[in-house]
Amino acid sequence: MAEAATANAEPTERDLRRMYNDFRITQPQNEETFWGTANQVTVSWGSAQALQDGMRVVLYVNGEAQEAAGGSSMTLQLDRGEHQVYAVLRDAGNRRIAATDTVTFFVKQHSANF
Repeated sequence: MAEAATANAEPTERDLRRMYNDFRITQPQNEETFWGTANQVTVSWGSAQALQDGMRVVLYVNGEAQEAAGGSSMTLQLDRGEHQVYAVLRDAGNRRIAATDTVTFFVKQHSANF
């Protein structure tokens, strides 16, 4: 009987960390340069494991937190230059489960003089 109760129990924080240890930014690649995108860049993240109910992703863009509105990507409007992003996966209790490595990328636009 105790085994059945354990099987239906919510995963522990340790279980969740193990499940999402491959959580990472999948796009853009580190050091990638975007040309002529009208300053829009899509940042995508993921894990082999689907996110459980109540889990959420907070995307940090140049140090500022942005709540991801569900899904596995967010399109950003950025000025030209160097940018850094990373994502933090939080569980329903707002505990930090996983964080991606920081990805640095560049937004460049062709000069209006050309």
